[in-house]
Amino acid sequence: MYKTVGLIRFFSSQRKLDAEIVQTKHLSGRDLLSKKRLALMTELAELANEMPETFKFWSNKPNNYEKALVELVDCFHFILSIGLEFGKINGKRVEEIRYRAVNAHQHLKIEDVFAGFIASAARLEPSNYVVYVNDFLALVDTLGFTWDEFKNAYHAKNEVNHARQATGY
Repeated sequence: MYKTVGLIRFFSSQRKLDAEIVQTKHLSGRDLLSKKRLALMTELAELANEMPETFKFWSNKPNNYEKALVELVDCFHFILSIGLEFGKINGKRVEEIRYRAVNAHQHLKIEDVFAGFIASAARLEPSNYVVYVNDFLALVDTLGFTWDEFKNAYHAKNEVNHARQATGY
C-alpha cells in the first residue's frame, strides 16, 4: 500500500499542545529532545504490550486493539513533537513534507517491527526522520487500523491531552 499524506494539521495540533506544555510546566529554553525520544520508546513498548499475541508466547492474553490504537496515537504525538524539534529537513519545514506510508512490514515478524521502532527511536535524527514517519504510517495499516480510525483517535486523544494540561496533569 502506498499512500501519500500531508500531516500539516497534525503538526499544527502538536505544536499547540507542545507550546501549552512548555508554558504550563515552565520548560521554556530547555532541551527536551532526549526526553521525547525516551517517551517515544516507552510508548512503543506500551503499544507492543497491548499486542501480546505478537510476543508473549507464554500467555493466552489476546491483543487489545482498542488500547493499542490509543498507544499508537500516543507514539504519534511524540513522533510529531520530535519532528517539530528538528524544524526543517533538507531545507523543508517538517510539516510541509509529504509523507508516504509504504507498507513494508507484511513480510516481517511484528515483534521485529516493534523492536526496530524502539531501537530506531533512540537514534531519531533529521537524517532518518522521514523514513521513520513513513514506516510508522505503514505500521498503522500493518496493525489493521484504517487511516480514518487513526486520525479520529489522534484528534480525540489530542483533546484529552489539552484537558490534562488544563487540569494540572
